[in-house]
Amino acid sequence: MTSRCDDIREQDSVTKRSTAHPMKEVNSYYTEVKPSLPNFSPDVVSASSALRAESVFSRLILKIYAAGVVLRRTIPWLFIAVLIFVAAVEIFFLHLVIWFRRKRKAEESIYSRAREFIPELSKQYPFGGHPILWKSIQLALLRGYVAPFRKSIIVEAAIGEESLSSRVFDKDFSVIGLDINPVSLQKVIGRPHISQAIVCDCMNPPLNKNSIDILVSNNFIHHVTDKEGVIRNWARAAAYVYFNECSQSWSEALLPSYFLHGIGFHDLARRIAQTVNLLGAQCLLPRNELDALFSREVQVEEVHAFISQFTYCMATIPSLVCLQMGPTPFEIRQALAGSLVEGLVDRLTKRLSELLLYLDQTSMRSADDVLIHYFCKSKSAKKRRSGGVIRCACGSEQGLSSEGICPACGRAYPKIDGMLFVLPEHLSTILDNYDGESAAAFPKEHL
Repeated sequence: MTSRCDDIREQDSVTKRSTAHPMKEVNSYYTEVKPSLPNFSPDVVSASSALRAESVFSRLILKIYAAGVVLRRTIPWLFIAVLIFVAAVEIFFLHLVIWFRRKRKAEESIYSRAREFIPELSKQYPFGGHPILWKSIQLALLRGYVAPFRKSIIVEAAIGEESLSSRVFDKDFSVIGLDINPVSLQKVIGRPHISQAIVCDCMNPPLNKNSIDILVSNNFIHHVTDKEGVIRNWARAAAYVYFNECSQSWSEALLPSYFLHGIGFHDLARRIAQTVNLLGAQCLLPRNELDALFSREVQVEEVHAFISQFTYCMATIPSLVCLQMGPTPFEIRQALAGSLVEGLVDRLTKRLSELLLYLDQTSMRSADDVLIHYFCKSKSAKKRRSGGVIRCACGSEQGLSSEGICPACGRAYPKIDGMLFVLPEHLSTILDNYDGESAAAFPKEHL
């Protein structure tokens, strides 16, 4: 099946990818690149991406980025000093913008609930304007969606290290966590809401048809090329599906692209956005195309969009200084812990996050909003069948036992460190590369 993302790549004269190129399909990030990197970290991925980029411009940007990460790990306090200054200036600027917007009517709803998460997220993500804004809105929405499924069979696909999951589900929930990366998945073992941890292909998970009530996935579909196929696979197994997606505005709203586009350098802004997508192994589409695509596979019950381009541009400035679009880098958090400026940084982070939420709250909603949430009902799944959830490769619908044994064919899947490895043959390198000792020592929230 040819996706819109493939069409974009084929037509793009800047990137000039060949059909044999290993990153032609973003899906290969999960089936080829990521499984070969057991000690997966952002700088390793950027170097891997740089080697695969055929555009000289992209290779240069990605190699500069990788060199910057090395500098950040060597001299974190240089970055911390810059971040304190940037956060203070940004807070002052946002106060001015919000003052000019003071007469706009601000809807409360989701934003008032999102503010409740700022104190704990600020401690987790110092200087984290982007992840705090992103996760606070996700948490406020997702908690409401999963509440009716407290006694249901729930699967979370691409659960990662469950830093979001554990805030959504309490001990009364029973969640089967899926992820392709055992280094990440190992971190979820022992969490009160986790009933099973399965290492598998989350794009085509080994789930029996009509076996679960709801499948939840956060921050995953934007990494997938064949979005339609993945949603179809999920909807076969689940009566309801919840996921979020990034629109094409995600990379276009980053400060360099946003600024260059604003002053008329449209081609350069587009090239930078494409490089960012390559770095993050992302396939991003416009909102209208996403809505049409998902509607073919599921019945979209609710869709909500948040975070305007301007808000996102402001939120990602500290992340750009950190050279990491996600959790605050480990070395910066480590340097801040117990330091004299830790309290100052916490106050700056909280205030910045509060202002960013209010900025988005007073923004006019449009098709350019960056973060989209979909709550969908399956068109194919019927009443949940009894029996096991995890499917054996033999095709039996009896389901695997908790120890990974198929009652139909007798095949026993390996269970290591509490994780069941249910992998197709072409992903067997994931099991071969896994080392429990090094995985346990790997920093949490490295993604």
